[in-house]
Amino acid sequence: MNSRCIKPQFLICVLCILMCVSCQKEEFDDIYENPGYAIGTISTSLSLPFSCTLYYDFEIDNTQYTGELVSKGIGQDASRYIGQSYLVVYKQTDIDRNTINMRYRIESQEEFESLVEEFKTNPPKQ
Repeated sequence: MNSRCIKPQFLICVLCILMCVSCQKEEFDDIYENPGYAIGTISTSLSLPFSCTLYYDFEIDNTQYTGELVSKGIGQDASRYIGQSYLVVYKQTDIDRNTINMRYRIESQEEFESLVEEFKTNPPKQ
């Protein structure tokens, strides 16, 4: 193949990747518009050659919910996260729309309450 054929194919691939990332960002932005917070605990993980999925559980008003976070990359091992707790951000009008924010590891209920208080004036971003 000559280089002229490769360039359009490469540009199409780059555009597709950018569109996927943009759509995912919009989904998370929607969650962060009217957020509720909970403590989520990583229950299991599934590591594949090019991605990793973390499954987490959280509770709101005595009701159990589950969620998953998919991360792309090569050779990821997420088993080290099992049993650890992090901040879950969910849309208050639709709790099934949620994500676990791995930037905020939660060690105690007091730490969680402090974060929620802080987020009243300065909400987190994904």
